[in-house]
Amino acid sequence: MNESKDIGEGALDSALAWDTISSAKFEPLNLVQPYLPALRDLSSKRVALDPEYSYVREDIELYKNNRRTRPFRSTKRSASRKRTRMKRAKKVATRNGSLANRRWTRCTN
Repeated sequence: MNESKDIGEGALDSALAWDTISSAKFEPLNLVQPYLPALRDLSSKRVALDPEYSYVREDIELYKNNRRTRPFRSTKRSASRKRTRMKRAKKVATRNGSLANRRWTRCTN
């Protein structure tokens, strides 16, 4: 049972009565479906060519590994943190260089 005080407009003295609105009738158009294969192909090409996606995958793997195994001793933990900071600094430097040299282009068919 919830024993908290009533919250919201219904708890106010001058609350308006609520009403229901019937849902709108519509027919799904499914306009995207014909374009999905081309969009998926362009997306996979972009993911394969852009180094930022590999950085994100590396970050995810690092997070998963760090989440599972953390050194208990402070000396090992500080060494692990130092390695992580060095990897992160190297990655940031690489990212900054690649972003500065990147030519922004639009993907087209």
